[in-house]
Amino acid sequence: MNPEHVPIIRLELQNMKHSIWHALTQYEVEIDQYIQEALDRVCSHENIREVVMRQTKATLEYELKELIDHFFKYGDGRKALEEMVWKKLSEILSKDNKREA
Repeated sequence: MNPEHVPIIRLELQNMKHSIWHALTQYEVEIDQYIQEALDRVCSHENIREVVMRQTKATLEYELKELIDHFFKYGDGRKALEEMVWKKLSEILSKDNKREA
């Protein structure tokens, strides 16, 4: 890379930065209004309530699924399912044995 081209690129970037800054400052009041309107919408009582309710429901559903999953994988639910499966298998095997005899 030729060092004599670096200042030109830097000047172009500085000029672009200055142009963007100038444009933003021209519209600062308008941008502030947009931001305030967005904040008012997002932070309204109704929206906050809706977000809290939606997140609470999602979290509760997740935790409930986790508890049920744990119950059937590691708790009394596993034992109950295991007994039911063994009972059903015994019934099937005893029917098969009677047919063969």
